[in-house]
Amino acid sequence: AAWTIDLAKASIDAGTEVIGLVDPTAGGSVISRKHFIEFSVPILKWTNEEIKKHKNVPTYLHICGDVRDRLDLMADTGVDAISIDNMVDLGFAKQAVGDRVCIIGNVDPVRTLLLGSPADVERDSRRCIAQAGKGGGFILAPGCGVAPDTAPANLEMMTATARAYGRYLLTHREVAK
Repeated sequence: AAWTIDLAKASIDAGTEVIGLVDPTAGGSVISRKHFIEFSVPILKWTNEEIKKHKNVPTYLHICGDVRDRLDLMADTGVDAISIDNMVDLGFAKQAVGDRVCIIGNVDPVRTLLLGSPADVERDSRRCIAQAGKGGGFILAPGCGVAPDTAPANLEMMTATARAYGRYLLTHREVAK
């Protein structure tokens, strides 16, 4: 966590405008909700607070895998947004956290972006927008890391779909100002 904070501060000082916190080992298939509360939440809160003390830039949290049982706790870490893996239904996530945080996600990075066609990307992107875009507080993005061999045309289609069927939305805190 200390290394993450130092890296985030250096990145901010170098011009980074958004900081992502990633905890790939905190998903439901790796640790229980009880252990997530005990071991991960305090560190994630502290990390986010220290970054925000340095400069109040937007932060988001991504945890790989099925996080349905900890969406509320992810929102409690103080981040501005939570990035949802494609294993989780965005409608469920939106209902679980309401407008407490912005939701980011969750086009399937393998079946859709890597192996699919531009038409598949448009279909999956539109599904994500329909599930989580209503009322704002949503950013269309891949559900996890993008494979290096992903066709540029597929990434371009995701962007084009966001522009055609969504609009730029500020984080929930910025909208409230």
